Amino acid sequence: MDENKNIPPKHSAENTPEETISFEENILPEPELIETTNTEKENDMEVHNHTHASHGKKNWKSYFWEFLMLFLAVFCGFLAEYQLEHKIERDREKKFIQTFIEDLKTDTAAIRQNIIFRKNKMKAMDS
Repeated sequence: MDENKNIPPKHSAENTPEETISFEENILPEPELIETTNTEKENDMEVHNHTHASHGKKNWKSYFWEFLMLFLAVFCGFLAEYQLEHKIERDREKKFIQTFIEDLKTDTAAIRQNIIFRKNKMKAMDS
């Protein structure tokens, strides 16, 4: 172990000799320091404070208010989902109407061409 203490630290181009860490500083902390940090952690973990003022028996009013809040939250979620679904359906309806109008235009153009073709064919059959 004494041989490792005599090894000089490696110097890089970026570090000056004052910034380099010797081999002795890389050794694990002393056991006394580890014990104090463990006890501090244990003390931190033992403390458990509740933010609620009381944990006693609840009366019917508190149950009623909890039910009311839960009901309102679920109901508001339902309303929001219904509104979103309604908006999606309106957008889909607008797209269907636009494609229906385009289809009507192409169909009326095709029917007009067919009518003109048949009139020309009837005139050609008469003569």
